[in-house]
Amino acid sequence: MRALVMALTLSVSAMGLSASAMAAPEDDLDALMDEVWQGALREFPVFATGVGVRDYDDQVSDISLAAQDRRTATAQAQLDRLRAIPEDELSAEARTNYGILERMLAESIEANGYGQRMMLFSNTRGWHQSFAGMSNNLPFQTDADFESYLTRLSLYPSINDEAIAISTQAAEQGYTLPCVVLDGFEESISGVIGEDPTTSRFYRPFQGTRPAGVSEEAFDGYAARAREIITTILAPEYEQHLQWFTEVYRPQCPETVGISAQPGGSEYYDYRIRQMTTTELSAQEIHDIGLSEVARIRA
Repeated sequence: MRALVMALTLSVSAMGLSASAMAAPEDDLDALMDEVWQGALREFPVFATGVGVRDYDDQVSDISLAAQDRRTATAQAQLDRLRAIPEDELSAEARTNYGILERMLAESIEANGYGQRMMLFSNTRGWHQSFAGMSNNLPFQTDADFESYLTRLSLYPSINDEAIAISTQAAEQGYTLPCVVLDGFEESISGVIGEDPTTSRFYRPFQGTRPAGVSEEAFDGYAARAREIITTILAPEYEQHLQWFTEVYRPQCPETVGISAQPGGSEYYDYRIRQMTTTELSAQEIHDIGLSEVARIRA
């Protein structure tokens, strides 16, 4: 879905969108692209704020499996509509947009069919880190900007609870990172919030220069509220996350490595190959290419 948002960002900004009552194929495509784009803004409120759409400033994304299923159903309906548009009647530019949108919708639909959708973190990323870095992509120029940020910080318990529940289910079904990659992962949780809330990444918006559009009194008030939220809401959530990881998740990690060791892993690996290489090559064929390239380079 993140790739879909990025593709739509490029496509929508590159062309004007219009739809008439008696729509030509390109008008149908433009209208569908706009619909998908507007849906992405609703589904990813923090992203929306970052690109200047302020309709969802008090919201964060729903990460539940039910939400994933709902987005997939919408994507399937949109893909069906897209494929009903006669591609041969489109201009070269429109065919490019068609191809990008078709691929991104189809890939997001297929991805939701694998159990690996429940794997919400790796040894380099996770919901606990992405939320801590949320302020990197948000504006902080007005009172509304700071109010929005503080509101979102207060919503973290719902995200953390949902993510832990999904990850527990994933572990129970065999979708767990191998033990070998988890050394030191605890520090990525415990290190987010220290004893001093002002050293946390969550506090960064209050460490810079006060924006001209916010009074000194209001700015100090926002900073005090941030310290309170970090101490009383976020810190306990990160402690809960750390305890869950060490007591529930880590003990279930497998010694085997490779996604193919998981249920349906080979099929998921084939999907990821198609997604990342844009080819229909098998894992063995790509491995053989690697061996032949190494041999060629060494020669």
